[in-house]
Amino acid sequence: MNPPSGNSKTSLWWWVPPVLWMIWIFSASTDAGSFEQTSRFIGPLLKWLFPTFSPETLTTIHLGIRKAGHVVQYAILATLLWPACAQRWRPVVAISVLYAALDEVHQSFVPSRAGSVWDVMIDTAGAVAAVLVLHWIWRRRMRRALQKTPMSV
Repeated sequence: MNPPSGNSKTSLWWWVPPVLWMIWIFSASTDAGSFEQTSRFIGPLLKWLFPTFSPETLTTIHLGIRKAGHVVQYAILATLLWPACAQRWRPVVAISVLYAALDEVHQSFVPSRAGSVWDVMIDTAGAVAAVLVLHWIWRRRMRRALQKTPMSV
């Protein structure tokens, strides 16, 4: 994926996927994404997969799945932001952290949810992990391109 060109119309199109993903994250921050709601389908699945586990253990697994969801959501957000930010890691991480914080503030106003600094840190970890992988891939591609370029005298 190439970064945005100087053409402003082309550059704007790179922002559509991350903005749509942010809207999805925002909608998941409502009651629809609360523990009570996700336990309606995750709970029975876990009981079916692990019938001998205690309710406390199943709750802990459910919480782990929810926290893993934070990591994945923000890794995806960072991946979508990468081309929009011209493959620069600082703005990708900054936007991801800011949005994670705003998302938690939003959750603090939803009666069935609670904002958490820990969740911001988990979200940030997901974004940073994605950026590290993307940056590594980008550097590898750049090295390969340089190796293929014939040396001129």
